[in-house]
Amino acid sequence: MRIEEGYTALDGYTQYALYSDENIYEIAEDRSIPDITQITMKGDTNSQYITFQMPRYFDGVDLTTKQIIVRWYNDKNVEVGGSYSDICDVRYNEEFIRFAWLLDFGVTEVPGGVGFSFESIGTNEVENSYVWKTGIGKLPITDNMDNGAGGDEPSEDWFTKLMAKINELYKAAEAAELATEATKAATEKAETATAAAKEATGKANTATAAAKEATGKANTATAAATEATGKANTAADAANKAASSVYTDRDFLLLRNDDGTLTLTFDKQA
Repeated sequence: MRIEEGYTALDGYTQYALYSDENIYEIAEDRSIPDITQITMKGDTNSQYITFQMPRYFDGVDLTTKQIIVRWYNDKNVEVGGSYSDICDVRYNEEFIRFAWLLDFGVTEVPGGVGFSFESIGTNEVENSYVWKTGIGKLPITDNMDNGAGGDEPSEDWFTKLMAKINELYKAAEAAELATEATKAATEKAETATAAAKEATGKANTATAAAKEATGKANTATAAATEATGKANTAADAANKAASSVYTDRDFLLLRNDDGTLTLTFDKQA
């Protein structure tokens, strides 16, 4: 690979010395990819080298800080969501990122066509997942004979059929994601309800304990009051007895009757 003036090789990707291609497919600001016009044959393996260029920055994010990969589909792998391949020979300047896709046998194994897109993945500044995707490009794979002779071009509707399958997969994935989100929301509500129930139970237990404590104190106070009443009655009895006999003189005794009247008696002291 020849590194163009003003460009710097980006670490983290395979760098080849021998491959080069002056034809550069430019990924536009709207993320669209032009159709690939290079002839790719069924079974080409590490022989078709395609160069792309894309904007370096998107909404202020430097895509050189992310990992760029290519996701591709053909009739063989579309049912399982496609496959991923690495890019190579990545370099950059102040405005653009350039890189190449070296096609392996998996990409060219099935004649007809390949739909592909590029994804830039990583995390943002607060460690949330970051994914940036391009539109879908078209890569025709020309059929051939086992001896390498040329064959027919892919049919014109191959891409439409492939996109229909991809759309079905996307819809299924979206439905699964919605179901997952609904399950997550239900789980969060259940956890909130459980926490509220635990809190209410805790408050009820606290109230019960407080009530038990108050009852205990009331019982203690009642017992104390009962004891005090008994002592008061005992004291009153003693006072009544003391008051029932009062000497007014040495020989006279003043008695208090049960009905509250008084009787004066004479008792000559010896």
